[in-house]
Amino acid sequence: MSIEHVDRATSKAIYLLGVAPESPADTRDAIQADYSMLEIVSAFELDAWLVRIDREDFDGPAAEKNLADINWLSPRVMAHQMAVQHIANEVALLPMRFGTLFSSEQALIEFLFNHYATIAAFLAGDGRHVEWGIKCYADWSLAVDAFQRNQRSDEADNGAGGGAVGMTYLLKKKLLRERDAALQSWMVERLQPLRDELQRRVVRLADRGVLQDGKGSTRECMANWAVLVPREQQEQLQGWVEEMRLQVLDANDSLSIEMTGPWPPYSFVPTLDSDERRGKAA
Repeated sequence: MSIEHVDRATSKAIYLLGVAPESPADTRDAIQADYSMLEIVSAFELDAWLVRIDREDFDGPAAEKNLADINWLSPRVMAHQMAVQHIANEVALLPMRFGTLFSSEQALIEFLFNHYATIAAFLAGDGRHVEWGIKCYADWSLAVDAFQRNQRSDEADNGAGGGAVGMTYLLKKKLLRERDAALQSWMVERLQPLRDELQRRVVRLADRGVLQDGKGSTRECMANWAVLVPREQQEQLQGWVEEMRLQVLDANDSLSIEMTGPWPPYSFVPTLDSDERRGKAA
């Protein structure tokens, strides 16, 4: 959340959803037809899409309580995402972070001027494309079973089942550690060719933090990729990912692939440094 542009002397604030190239009137009307609360501030051949809100909801004595209340926060985050998605379906968009506020239209226009070069470059490049998410999961219950089947004969040959009880316990612990390390390395090696081929098929690929299914789950997220793809090539990418998913399924593999999207290009938005001063040339 960003609130550094808010003047605490005012009771209202501008909530910025995103910035797009200046659009024709019919495009604007189509976007606003279903979201009548959306407004536009235009400057430097850019359209800033916004809504007007009560400042105290996001900044002030009540803000800390609001932002810590999941029942207050969740519907607003969802509304933010839905509005940004709605705009991005029609125009190239630089989506803003949840809770980016300005105290006035003048403050917003100064922001657009200061960051014009970065915003314009994004909208002419990455902003023209859409983002998809691709996650690869390993099911360790399947992977461990396969590993153990391959190791049983070696353990029997090496006499792993004999010896003192204490020695057997320590040996088993050591073998488990070695097995887990080997499995982890094996999974990473198997994913690298998939990542390389995916990168060849998209405009950009970003590695994101892996997310786990929760305590007690046998699944582990091994890869979490965000990719940018031209709008007209989305079906080709979906087809290729589905082909990879079915190949994995047919092999009764321990790997699975999931794809989500399309999204506005959140993962590829440039950092807009508050100290940047690169306005549009006169």
